[in-house]
Amino acid sequence: MTRCEVEAGFMSRYAVTQVGGRRIRGYRIPAVDLAELNANLVGRIQRVEAVRG
Repeated sequence: MTRCEVEAGFMSRYAVTQVGGRRIRGYRIPAVDLAELNANLVGRIQRVEAVRG
């Protein structure tokens, strides 16, 4: 699990969805948009927790 800050204008195109268990919510960014996501990162990416499945 990671956490990062991204420019709000970029993220406004995506909805928050259930991405794992019932309590895990986040954004699903399509692979074709990853370069644009990287260009809109603010600061560093943080590892929040390791999820093993």
